[in-house]
Amino acid sequence: MELNSPLKIYNASAGSGKTYTLVKELLHYILSSSQPRRFQHVLAVTFTNKAAQEMKSRILKELSTLAQKPSESNYYQEFLKALEISEENLQQRAKKTLQEIIHHYSLFNVSTIDTFNLRLMRSFAKDMGLSYNFDVEMEAAPIIDEATHLLFSNLEVGDELSTIITEMALNNMQKDRSWDVSYELAKDAKKSFEDEFRAELEKFHQKGIQYLENFRQKKQKEQFEIQHEIKDLAQQAIYEINENGIPPGAFSQGNRGVYGFFKKNSEGEIKKSNNYVLNFFEERKLTSSKASDSDYQKIEEIFEGLKNIYEKIIEKIARHEILQLILKKLNALILLSELSSYIHHIQQEGNFLMISDFNKTISQHLQQQPAHFIYEKLGIRYDKFFIDEFQDTSRIQWNNLFPLLEDALAQNHEVALVGDPKQAIYRFRGGDVNLMLDLLRHKIYPAQLFHLGTNYRSAENVIEFTNHFFSWVAPQLPTPDFEKIYIEGNQQKVNHRKGGYVRIEICDAKAMGLKSKEAQLKQILLQIQRILANDYPLSSIAILCRTRGDAILVSEFLKAKEIPVISNESLLLRESAVIQLLQTFFRFYNEPQKPELRFEFLRQLKKLNFFSEEEFAPFVFENKEKNTIEFFKALEKIGLQLDLNFIQNLSLFDLTEYLIQKFQLENQERTYLIRYLDEILKFQQKQNGDLSDWLRHFQSLEHKLSVNLPEGNDAVLVMTIHKSKGLEFPIVILPFCDWEMKSGGIWVDLENEDVERIYVEAAKDATNLPPQMQAAYEDEVNHTILDEVNVFYVATTRAEQQLYLFGPAVKESKKWLYNLLLNYVEQFGDGNIYEKGIFKALEKKEKKESAEGELKFMDLNYRADAWQNKILISTEHADLENERNVSRITGKQIHLILERIPHSAASMQVLEKLELEGVITAEQTKEFQVYLDQVFYHPKLEKFFKPLENLNERDFVALDGEIFRPDRLVKIQENQWVLIDYKTGAKNARYGEQLNFYAKALNELGFQVVQKFLVYLHERVEVEEIV
Repeated sequence: MELNSPLKIYNASAGSGKTYTLVKELLHYILSSSQPRRFQHVLAVTFTNKAAQEMKSRILKELSTLAQKPSESNYYQEFLKALEISEENLQQRAKKTLQEIIHHYSLFNVSTIDTFNLRLMRSFAKDMGLSYNFDVEMEAAPIIDEATHLLFSNLEVGDELSTIITEMALNNMQKDRSWDVSYELAKDAKKSFEDEFRAELEKFHQKGIQYLENFRQKKQKEQFEIQHEIKDLAQQAIYEINENGIPPGAFSQGNRGVYGFFKKNSEGEIKKSNNYVLNFFEERKLTSSKASDSDYQKIEEIFEGLKNIYEKIIEKIARHEILQLILKKLNALILLSELSSYIHHIQQEGNFLMISDFNKTISQHLQQQPAHFIYEKLGIRYDKFFIDEFQDTSRIQWNNLFPLLEDALAQNHEVALVGDPKQAIYRFRGGDVNLMLDLLRHKIYPAQLFHLGTNYRSAENVIEFTNHFFSWVAPQLPTPDFEKIYIEGNQQKVNHRKGGYVRIEICDAKAMGLKSKEAQLKQILLQIQRILANDYPLSSIAILCRTRGDAILVSEFLKAKEIPVISNESLLLRESAVIQLLQTFFRFYNEPQKPELRFEFLRQLKKLNFFSEEEFAPFVFENKEKNTIEFFKALEKIGLQLDLNFIQNLSLFDLTEYLIQKFQLENQERTYLIRYLDEILKFQQKQNGDLSDWLRHFQSLEHKLSVNLPEGNDAVLVMTIHKSKGLEFPIVILPFCDWEMKSGGIWVDLENEDVERIYVEAAKDATNLPPQMQAAYEDEVNHTILDEVNVFYVATTRAEQQLYLFGPAVKESKKWLYNLLLNYVEQFGDGNIYEKGIFKALEKKEKKESAEGELKFMDLNYRADAWQNKILISTEHADLENERNVSRITGKQIHLILERIPHSAASMQVLEKLELEGVITAEQTKEFQVYLDQVFYHPKLEKFFKPLENLNERDFVALDGEIFRPDRLVKIQENQWVLIDYKTGAKNARYGEQLNFYAKALNELGFQVVQKFLVYLHERVEVEEIV
């Protein structure tokens, strides 16, 4: 320990009072001065909004307690002693500080790393070349989807990207996978938002598409040539064997040995060497028991020749493996580099940054800036730093913060880092556990080290189990540093809570006559029933799963057994029947020609009781062939009146509210409806896309969009292990413990290649790879093993009282960690069961009442109606607003109203809506209707105001780039349009010229304009046809 170092590192194992310690240190610093605004000079950074909010709440709660009843504070005695002040003085400092925080809450700097980064970027927007009003986008999926759509829409036959995509599709089809590569591309694209991957991809992209395509073709050609060279060499060996009359069975191991090696390769199959082949050449195990002396002699004679051929083949197979690794992800990588350009274009057009851009942008512009310059821009100086969950900090985040930290340390100001290498489970997001390991070993900066050694969360037996199990696993870890993590940091002291119960059950599915997961689910159900029989509430149980798929499986199983469940999946918007109905309608409305979408819409209506069982089938049969207009009329028979002409002019948000009203959904699942409308509003504000864009947007986020559930529901909680990080539960159940974490892809150096670095999948066997590739692969495998152990550690340390683990019975598992668990049960358990402690009643806590089997949501009062009817203010043009209380009708008013009216039959509905909005008066409504009839029933115009397809006030872009907006276009036949324009002034020849310009431009855009009319909105309507 460096006693005088201002850098403090708290190694905080699970349940060791990390938040308690952080709050204590932070309050100690704030209250050690009589200055009540000292809190402004503290920066506390954590990695989730929930953690930041919890820390803020704890600080405010303790300050409130110290300000009112100091002796009731958890820190009372410590602060009196450490600060050497009286109780009255402590109380006054706490009171003044609390008042200052409340009055200057924005200066209370406890936030996530992303929030702090955003503040930095706002302060340096001009220096970074950013717009002052840039937006922040949290979700990558919709942006990836839009970029993919743009990339595919800009493809041209025969270009480089089309060739690559075609090749990828053909390869997928050969592997019985979907030819549609867009899903695969979107999945890979998520990596482009990771800091390290993005930096590498940008260097790769700089090579240019033509250069990369040439490189790809060159490597494909080399691979093809090597395959033929291997085949030719192997054929030479087979020729030698046949020429000497040696039967295949004479060779050691026959087709499994050296003869099979040459034979398979001579047929074009790349066959790697095995132990039998190695024994043939290295141990000279040449013949089988069937071989004659003559056979042996002949094999001896050609041995050196065969060995020479073998060594050449092995050398070429090694090169072939490298080429396979390069080419396997090269197509996707080239596509990904091009996709990144479209993503950048979308961001520029939308004036937004992805939250994942923050670290990169700050690194590029601020990393070399002196601390005083950064403080000057921020408008505040920080003298005390706290960084939580440090084990999940990325290297680039650390480098971005280091100028401020280094400045503080140089002035002997304290910097506190809190973390636990055993809980580093976010490497896939860029977290670098080596950063904390380097600090713990004093490789970056000398530090004071503090081990928070007592577990205050779990009962004694649970603590002793995790201590023993992970200490037993530690020697099996692949590196001394990783072993040290669990040797040094896994000897937690127990607290006052005695008892606790741990059970590991290895389920013999074969003996139970069930499949593996079915057997585990059955045993889990038995344990839950046992728990409930001992008067435990359902809400005391949390089932933690490795994957979202497993969580869904468990949830569906428990629901089928009528056990209430709360899971991330059950709270998703897509699981709501009312949201399913709305989304199904949108899909049908977007593509009405698809009969399957029509049927799905009707099926959703049936689920919400619009049809009886007897009515459904006949209705579907009668209306399956009808066109859209006839189908909507048929819906009126079941009491569903949807005005097709009216809804086509509504915004997406207004359309959704209209449908909620028509489908009578206001009182059904209101929490889901409000969350759904929030997302639609957010979509409209940020993207302003059409219905197709919304459908793609929702699909890209449907696995994330969910509602929040208030506390107090008595149900089993099912979630993934990663979601459980930082939480604790009385009873934890871990099903399917035989999981395996696969190594991800890695960037590797290429020697003597046109491309210096490339992204490859981690190879299953690295023995034939060059040294630099082997080293990168081994490092990835080692970190994957640590990830696996860390995830298991996080899962097992969530339990307060009871911990249950379930896995399948197998003789020996190929999965590294599960094989250790099996050995542990075999060594320390009894048969297929390991138990520690005695099952007994949960420590009594007040049981929260909740309706059995029913999830409670906050009761939200919601009324579906157009927003204009809720907020009665005018949204119309100034001309209409200024004249809305004047009885006299003007041409400008009529013009503005005509913008809203799709056809004559809808005029009264539009006028009534304007009246409700407060735009026009009841008296004016009647006058407008009389006047509008002059337009609608004019002999030259009447047929053009029928319910025909029309475009009112739509912007068009002429081929020369000029934007123009005709008042009305009406489609009378297939691609035959009538152009109508309204005028309020005196007749003028230039109006006809303008209309001719519109017609010419529209014709060039593919609209065949067959008639043109000018409508003068005078006291008496006049119509002039322009020829």
